[in-house]
Amino acid sequence: MSEKPNNSQASDQQDRLAVAMEAAGHGVWRWNLLDGSAWYSDTFKKILGFQGDEFPDRFESFASHVHK
Repeated sequence: MSEKPNNSQASDQQDRLAVAMEAAGHGVWRWNLLDGSAWYSDTFKKILGFQGDEFPDRFESFASHVHK
């Protein structure tokens, strides 16, 4: 059985994943269903044609651009 990574290891893994995703040109987003908060990577925003502060980290930012 493998050991659960400690906070430092988990942080290192997240950093490596972020670098790999950025290098691959993949946009990443995260939506917390419990509190409604959202986060969008700069690459995600760039893919949609926005600069960082033009697309606030709120779910409503994304929802307002979905075709209905």
